[in-house]
Amino acid sequence: MTYFGKVVFTGSHENAMLALSQGTVDVAANQWTSDDDSTLAQMLHKGMLKNADGSPMKKDDFRIIHKSAPIINGPYAYNSGPARTT
Repeated sequence: MTYFGKVVFTGSHENAMLALSQGTVDVAANQWTSDDDSTLAQMLHKGMLKNADGSPMKKDDFRIIHKSAPIINGPYAYNSGPARTT
């Protein structure tokens, strides 16, 4: 069974929300800690998400369809290349 015809990597949580608000994508995965601490909440607070007529979008313009369990320790990143010398 296929749920999505195409997967798009937008490069950031903010870009995913912009793509969703502009209708470029139908669904976006994003960061959510609480109702007041999420990429959506931050972008709405800053006025970054707009309707086609330029008016600010509201939380009710979006529908959260799933919240995963908390990810206790976030990912670690490291440089796998040779160490730099100074």
